Amino acid sequence: MAKSNYYSLVFFTIALVCFLFSGTYLHAQYFEADNEGASEVTMYKADTVVIDSMITNDVVLMPHDLAELGKTTSVGIATHYSDYTKIYSIPLSYTLWSKLKFECVIPYIDREIKNKWSNTTGKAHGMGDIKVGAAYLYPFTPSLDSITSVAVTFPTGDPKKEDEMLIIPLGNGSRSYSINQSFSYILPQTSLRFYGSVLAVLYETASIETFSSDKIDRGNVYGALFGFEYAWDSIKGFVRINYIDIQESKLHDTGLLQWTEMNDSLKTSDIIVGALYRIYSVIALKASVSIPVYTKYDEDLTDTPDRKWYANFSVTSFF
Repeated sequence: MAKSNYYSLVFFTIALVCFLFSGTYLHAQYFEADNEGASEVTMYKADTVVIDSMITNDVVLMPHDLAELGKTTSVGIATHYSDYTKIYSIPLSYTLWSKLKFECVIPYIDREIKNKWSNTTGKAHGMGDIKVGAAYLYPFTPSLDSITSVAVTFPTGDPKKEDEMLIIPLGNGSRSYSINQSFSYILPQTSLRFYGSVLAVLYETASIETFSSDKIDRGNVYGALFGFEYAWDSIKGFVRINYIDIQESKLHDTGLLQWTEMNDSLKTSDIIVGALYRIYSVIALKASVSIPVYTKYDEDLTDTPDRKWYANFSVTSFF
């Protein structure tokens, strides 16, 4: 009887070790928030909402461009380029009554995350989450106007793409809802325009099954931007500063049957400098460089990578 219990204990121990080994090494896990490239996943997610609102500021400037040119339709190609995340997107828009703009943005994501423990780099690429939205331009006076923009993203990207035992998300796994409110003021009889925006992004809980979890409650995103631009004939130069506050996400642990923190809260501020060049009022070329000036990681993280400069480029045609 004692020998039988002994063999049972040995068998149970071996089975438990194999189970833990398979869970740790044979199944992709969510990346740690302090891995290199993880902050870019946290900031940009798998869509262009934050980029369009708080970096390129197309949510504010595109309606102005269409109104100034007397055009109703725009089609473009845009690129966000940083060390670990490249987002290539096709923005489409159509305007009614020179005030109400409908838009759709289709992103393609090329992403990397470097595991700080194993020194391996996971890579993934594919379609991201498509964004559909609308913006309304309301002029208070010839110099002062307001733009209210709302958008919804749809989970068209793969939220658990795997490589090197890491999940490299190309999708959020759920819908998101965002609202951006901005104001713009152009100094009378000048080409100098000032603008400011605030952004809020809310995410639905995503059902994403992995070895140890089945749901993700992504942290909401809040942001603010202030900037100015000056126009010389067909060239516009601009300077902006933004502030982005990303709340902490949570994973639902299927073993513990409770929500655990992902330690991915992030607060950032960047200075953005760039220019736009118009060709015959039909094509606009835009480029900008973003310089990180402030970064605060989650308080539970101790060894965090520095954020680096990143760039955005776009070509837009107006009809």
